[in-house]
Formats: sequence, C-alpha cells, structure tokens
Amino acid sequence: MPQVPQYDGPQLATAPLRTPTARPLDVSSGTRAIGQGLANLGEGIDLYQERKAQTEAYDVETRVTSDWLKWDSEARAQGRGENVDAYQTSATDWWNTAAETYGKDLSPRARALIGRSLQQKRVQAEASVLGFTSAERERHADEVANADIATTIQFGVTNGDIATTKDQVREKVAVVGARKGWTTEQVQARVAGYVSDMHMAQIDNLSAEEGLAYFTANIDEIDAGKQGAVRKSLERNVEIEAKQREADVEKAKREAEEKLLDSAWGLFAQRQPVAPSVLAALPGREAAQLANAIESRADREAKGTTIKTDDKLYNQTLLDIASGKQVDLRPLVESFAQADMDRLVKLQQDMSKPDAAAQVATTEQMFPLLKGDLNESDFLDFKRAAYDEISRFQQEKGRAPNYDEKTKIMDDLLIDKVVPGTFYDDETPRYQLDREQRVQEMGPYDPFTVGKTYQDKSGNKAIYRGNGNWESVK
Repeated sequence: MPQVPQYDGPQLATAPLRTPTARPLDVSSGTRAIGQGLANLGEGIDLYQERKAQTEAYDVETRVTSDWLKWDSEARAQGRGENVDAYQTSATDWWNTAAETYGKDLSPRARALIGRSLQQKRVQAEASVLGFTSAERERHADEVANADIATTIQFGVTNGDIATTKDQVREKVAVVGARKGWTTEQVQARVAGYVSDMHMAQIDNLSAEEGLAYFTANIDEIDAGKQGAVRKSLERNVEIEAKQREADVEKAKREAEEKLLDSAWGLFAQRQPVAPSVLAALPGREAAQLANAIESRADREAKGTTIKTDDKLYNQTLLDIASGKQVDLRPLVESFAQADMDRLVKLQQDMSKPDAAAQVATTEQMFPLLKGDLNESDFLDFKRAAYDEISRFQQEKGRAPNYDEKTKIMDDLLIDKVVPGTFYDDETPRYQLDREQRVQEMGPYDPFTVGKTYQDKSGNKAIYRGNGNWESVK
C-alpha cells in the first residue's frame, strides 16, 4: 500500500526581498530613426544621379563609337597611297576635338564616367589607324617601286639598251629589298624575275627569227619554267613568217604579172602591137592565150570575116558566170561575137551586185522549164536572148524583174514573128531575131528612159528614176 513521503525540514528557501528597480526612458530612438530615413533618402537621390550620369555617358560613348566608325570608313577610302599622311593627321584631329564636341553638354559626373572609356577607345582607334597607315605606306611604296621598275624596263626595251637597264633594275630592287628587309637571295630572285620579263618584252619587239636568236643568246637569264614554251612558240613563228614571206613574194609576182597582162590586153584592145618582150614576160598560159588572140584576129581580118561565136564555149562560160565564178573574158575575145561578149561582160558585172547571184540562180532554174523540144543550139539562142532582155528590162525599169516578169519575158521570146515571103510566110521565134528586130517585137518595158529628164505641158521638169519613180528638178 502506498506510503506518503515524510520531510524533516522546510521545503522552501527563505531570502530577503530585492530592492525594486525601473528601466530608464529612451528619448533618442525617434531621432535616430529620422536620421536613418534622411540617410536612406540621400542615398536614393545619389543613386538616381549616378544612373542618370551613366545613361548620359553610355549614350555619348555610343555616338562617339558610331560616328568614328563612319568617319573612319569614309576617310580610309580617300586616304590611300599618297593621301595616307593626310588621313592619319585627320584621325588625330578628330579625336582631339571629340571630347569637346561630344562632352560639352555632359554633367560633371557623366564627363568623369566617360573620360577613361573614351581614352581607351582613342588608344584602340589610333592603334588601328597606325596599323592601316603603316600597311598603306608599305603598299604604296611597293606600288611606286614596281611602277618605276616597269617603266625602266619599258624604256630600256624601247631604246634597245638592255645592259644598262639590267644595272638600273638591280639598283632599284636593292633599294626595295633594303626597305623590306629581304635577304640577298630574295633580292637576287626578284632581280632575276624582272630581267626575265625584260628579255621577254624585248623578244616581243623582234621578228620571229630575231627573237629566236635573242632568246638563244640570253636563255640563261630567262625563267627556266618558260623556256620550253617560248622556244616552241618562236620556232613555230619562224616557220609561219617564212611561209608568209613566200606568200607575199608570190602575191607580188602575181600582181606584177596581172598588171603586165592588163597592159598587154589593153594594147591588143587598142589594136596596138604587143612587143615580144612583153609576151615573153607573161606566164606561159597567159602568153599563149594573148598570142593566139593576136594571131586569130590577124587571120580573121586578112580574110575579111567576122567573129563567129563558139556556141559550146559560150554556153559553158555563161553557166560559169551564172554560178558565181570569176571568168577572165579577155582570152575569149576572139571566140565570141561582140554582142555575145558584151552580154557576158554585163552579166559578170551584174553578178558583183548584192542580189545578183540569187537573181541569176533563179533565172537558170527557170530555163529547163521552158526548153520544151528546143535543140541545144536553139536553146542556147533562147538563153542568150533571155539574158539580153532581162538586162534591158533592168536598164529601163531601174530594177531586176521578179519571177512573174521573167516568166513573161521568156514566154514572149518563144512567140513566133510572121515574116511575109514570096511564096509563103516565114515564122521565126523572137529569140532568133537580131537584137534590133527583137527589141521592136518585144516592145519597151517602160515608156520612159531611166535617167532622162522629161518636161510636161506646164513646163515642169523631172528625171525618171525607173519603176514609176520621178525626181523633180528646177
């Protein structure tokens, strides 16, 4: 069963009471709070001013950078070659005025912020300017030196003073090498290149044979990589020039012979004697043709006969001319009657006109369609008359006949002319009539004569130009 504990002494300790105390009143806490608030307000205002100054500074820095890049890009385009010094001076002036130009309206705080940054940009920009100007001065110096050497070579080649020019080139390349810090080997290599170019320029000024001789004499100073091609080209040109000289000689000979031949045939046409020395100077074939013509005319005149056309030769000659061949008619002067010869001469002259070949070709194609049962002799007479009438048409009308007009001319030539006889009438086709009769039967192709001046009843004058065209005259 539970037991209640038993205590021998008191359970609570006794002690005297403490003297009562009270916390002192804090009257400064409000003042400190006000001071802290004012301090925070000051810091806010200062932060605002700082940010405003930064914004101003950043804006100016951006404009400075943009304007500099734009100016520098344009200035560099103009600052090349001999203008590079002016560019460098202008760049320095630009940065000298940049601080005043872009910073005059800045607050002191913004000016302080941007000062160091702009100085760094200027250092970077001037380093870039220096790099550009240094490279440009070097490039310009190389350009001037190369041009100087090139003109020296050209002058030497033009005047033929190769030895002196080589010495001048060596001196000029040595100056360039000293400026660029080349080694002796580099200078020698550059000199060798220029001397090789000089020799090639000199070769270009010579004939093929002279060039080959010059090449052989100076081969040690010509670029080894080009020697094979240069020699091959020169040797080929030597062959070409030799053939050209032969051709020129042959051409001159032919021209001299042709001139002599023209003179000889001219004497024959004027019925003047042709000296034996002239005949002897002509080529064999031409001399024989002229001699035959002289002999034939002498025989014919001794017999009192006229020239009778060799129909077969005439037809072949006619076809040759119509096909575009240039036929020498002079040796044939004793083979054709004068009317036939005149017809051939006129046809050959017409063939030299732009559209003559097509006209003649068309005419030749039309003949077989109209041959019918004509024998070769009659067909040849028909072709002679046709060409003669086509020529007359052209003279009267001032133009060539078209296809239909040619057809009518040929059809009309086949019409028979009735010639009354004692016992019976003779029918002769127009193409077999002599020219005077044929022209009368065929009639005019144009009532007016081309080139003739006419006057009407009112006194007005005009020149007939053919094909119905007139030109008024005063």
